[in-house]
Amino acid sequence: MAKPVLRISETESFRLVEVEIPGGVCTPAEAAEAVEETANKLPGQKAILLNGRMPIWLAGMLVHASHAAPAVATFDPRMEGYVVVASHTNKYGLGDVIAGPTEG
Repeated sequence: MAKPVLRISETESFRLVEVEIPGGVCTPAEAAEAVEETANKLPGQKAILLNGRMPIWLAGMLVHASHAAPAVATFDPRMEGYVVVASHTNKYGLGDVIAGPTEG
């Protein structure tokens, strides 16, 4: 098992968080450590887009750490975009699909 790698990049409108888990498996403790190491880079004025294969509990940790962001959305290839899962702005509603980058 290995700690997830969280790569953060920005576009004009979004902060993209790409998740990679070396070997495909991590423990909840490893995930929590990775999130804690990057949590200070998540809040801001831009919506957060989460991308990458990850357990639902890692996505939940990232959504929680991104609470101060205007919105958080997760990539779903079937929707061909990012589905808004948390929002504090009228610009994005829960369930909205945002077209956005698939990688930074």
